[in-house]
Amino acid sequence: MFIPENIKTLDKGFDTFIQNGYSRRNLFDDWLNMIIYSFGMKKYEAEYLDVVKKYKKDELDKFAEMFGWLVKHLDENQFTDPLGDYFQHCITRGEHGQFFTPTHICNVMAEVSNPKGQETAIDPCCGSGRMLLASIKVCRKNNLDPYCFGADLDNTCAKMCAINLFMYGIQGEVACMNSLTNDFFFAYKLTNPFQGGLTIIKEKEESVIWKSMNNRLEEKRLEMKKSSTPTQKPLILAEKPMEEKMVKMFQDSLF
Repeated sequence: MFIPENIKTLDKGFDTFIQNGYSRRNLFDDWLNMIIYSFGMKKYEAEYLDVVKKYKKDELDKFAEMFGWLVKHLDENQFTDPLGDYFQHCITRGEHGQFFTPTHICNVMAEVSNPKGQETAIDPCCGSGRMLLASIKVCRKNNLDPYCFGADLDNTCAKMCAINLFMYGIQGEVACMNSLTNDFFFAYKLTNPFQGGLTIIKEKEESVIWKSMNNRLEEKRLEMKKSSTPTQKPLILAEKPMEEKMVKMFQDSLF
């Protein structure tokens, strides 16, 4: 199996565990969870301890070593995506179409579509967050720091995207949800460490992404209701949630 040069260190690190009978997918998810919980600034200490208790001390040291490598790699290779590369090359191998857009293509798309940067960047099918990273790269060239919003149906992708954004100090939200049906599972609110770091959102009503999508869907239903004929059955609309500043920022960029 071909392993790209930029993820050989990760692959070698996980191979140490696999020799002891662990599943590569479960290992990767546990490692991502450890990182996510540590970004919560001690809010998720119990959840962190629940993950680490299944591993020996030398194995936990290996996880820490791999995280150290990730921090160093991202510092030396800005806006790259070793997490996504490892996920698609060593875990899914393209299963369910999970091949991510190459980074250089994302960079070109961001430069063409948003050359001056803007206040909000959104990707409703974000994968590991490559398009958002490319947008951030463009914005920072123009001395801007955007709010970033991403959503993906795959929970591992949501974790990778949240980690990638948090590592660059980006604020916003990443949701694990179905962007087509607006079915919500959980989300990560991203703020800087002095404002609480990463927060796990479990209720959809607390999610900026879900509220924004829900508001826009309701507006579309209302348009359909107004244009319907007398013989058509009117649509029943849910009460519209209160729109906050971030909700409006997100909504203005939709459709």
